Amino acid sequence: MADRLQRETRLGAKGKFFIRDGEVISINAVTYGPFPAPAPVHNTEFSRIVKAGFNAIRIYEEPTDDLMAAAAAHGLMVFAGVHWQWTRVFRGVGCERFFIEAKMRLGDLLEKWGGHEALVACYVANEIPSDIARWIGPVRVKESLEELIDFCRELAPKVLIGYSNYPSSEYLEPGNADFTGFNIYLEERGKFSD
Repeated sequence: MADRLQRETRLGAKGKFFIRDGEVISINAVTYGPFPAPAPVHNTEFSRIVKAGFNAIRIYEEPTDDLMAAAAAHGLMVFAGVHWQWTRVFRGVGCERFFIEAKMRLGDLLEKWGGHEALVACYVANEIPSDIARWIGPVRVKESLEELIDFCRELAPKVLIGYSNYPSSEYLEPGNADFTGFNIYLEERGKFSD
């Protein structure tokens, strides 16, 4: 993880810690959505989320105006991402359109929400499959993630930028990420309990 403290941001990262106003802050996040139509009433849901002890939400699609307004009203930090074709071969001859799509979708997200008080972080991708990493090449995938991180950081310097990894391809860790998320599956709950 990058050792990066951005004093001008709403949330910073230093080593393995998140920092706000010079103090270490614990992130207690819950995944929120995506939802089938009709969308839930965010104010009602966020009230329950805060009451349950969470201070952040992780979303996988571009947020809506009402979601961001409700998150700000409830003091929830938003960790956002957008879906692009990271589960397909996205680098190489005939495949670059998927990487360009990634930049366009991330760019749209950050141009619209990068200055919003609730958006504190953005994931450039989520769980690139190990077979895709082997096909493209792990070094090229890692460099691609780092390129996306630099691109996003240029657009929204006050938003932390990271990648959400998972156990079968943890070697894809970008060197310039502000933070990393790890998705751990709880099919065998006993292994993860105290």
